[in-house]
Amino acid sequence: MRPNGILTLIKDSAKILGHAFYPSPLPFKSSKNKSIVATFSTTFVFSIVPKYPELGAQGFTNEPKGCLVNQYLGLPNVTTNLEFSTQFLAVEFDGIQNLDLHDINDNHVGIGISSLISNVSKPAAYYLSDHSKNISFSLKSGKPIQAWVDYNEGEMLMNVTVSPFGMPKPYFPLISFPIDLSLVLNDYMYAGFSASNGLLVAEHN
Repeated sequence: MRPNGILTLIKDSAKILGHAFYPSPLPFKSSKNKSIVATFSTTFVFSIVPKYPELGAQGFTNEPKGCLVNQYLGLPNVTTNLEFSTQFLAVEFDGIQNLDLHDINDNHVGIGISSLISNVSKPAAYYLSDHSKNISFSLKSGKPIQAWVDYNEGEMLMNVTVSPFGMPKPYFPLISFPIDLSLVLNDYMYAGFSASNGLLVAEHN
C-alpha cells in the first residue's frame, strides 16, 4: 500500500504474482433463500502500467491454492484447479493474447468460471448512449480505468462495465452474462484481486 492509499499488487518485475483479499469471507447467499446468490454490485479503479508499453502486460483479475505466474493472472491453471478443486469467479482484464487460453485479442475483458479460459470475453470498450456504437480503449495505457461488476439474482445475470476513470457509468454494460452463481459460489467466499507478470512486465495498481 502506498502512502496515497493506492494498492500495488505487483511492481514491474518479471515472473511474479500478487494477491490482495478482503481479510474475511463475504456472505454471498441471500438471507431470504440460501439456495441463491444475492444481488450484489461493486466498483473499483485500476491501472496497468507496462514497463515496455509497446509490448503490453499480462493483466489481472477480480486466489487460491496452486496459483501460477506468467499468463495465468495469478489464478490456478487447469492442472492446479483439478488438483485442488478450486472454485472461483474471475473478472479478467488482460493485455496479452494467449492462444492456449483462447484469448480473443491482447486487450480484453472476460468472465471465467473456475477456469482461465473465459466463458465470455469482449474487446475492452465502453458504450455511449447508443448501444450500437462502442468506443475502444487500452487496458494497458497506464491510465486509470473504472470497472463495475453487478449481479442480479432475479435475472441471474452478471454485467461488467468499464470506462476511462472520471466518466459516468456507461448505460450499457460491455458484458452481460446469464449465469446462476449459486452453482459457483458457496455461502461465504473470499473476494479480492490477483495479478501476475511473465516476461512482459507491468505494475498493477
